[in-house]
Amino acid sequence: MKNPIVTVAIVIVVAIIAFFVGRHTCVYKPQKTNFPGAEKHEVTLSDAVKYVQNFRKSNPTAKIHGGSFQRGILDKILAQSDCDGIRYYYAQLEDSSSTLVLVGITANSTDMTKGAVAEMSKPCPPWCDAMSELQ
Repeated sequence: MKNPIVTVAIVIVVAIIAFFVGRHTCVYKPQKTNFPGAEKHEVTLSDAVKYVQNFRKSNPTAKIHGGSFQRGILDKILAQSDCDGIRYYYAQLEDSSSTLVLVGITANSTDMTKGAVAEMSKPCPPWCDAMSELQ
């Protein structure tokens, strides 16, 4: 991966999505999907720590280690009718900093661009958990 900020952001976004989907108050009924990437995404904490450390060793000058999205936007995306997941796109802001754009996807892997779309993650640093094993 050429852009270290995006790589770390991906790891964090996937962890956040897995966390919120697991906490969702509704009973989640997996749909039969027709797109690659529908397999289990969960990893162990030790693997996640290893992946983050690998990234940091490979990209020692990276200033941003990740980012976060608030639950509200993730819920808004996932609550859309026929939404079966979230896709991310690498993006670049006007100031040349990297970010991710999130969009809901259907079971047929179609972007739900008429619905909620997210960006504006809170970068880490400065919004980090200093006590996290992933730091």
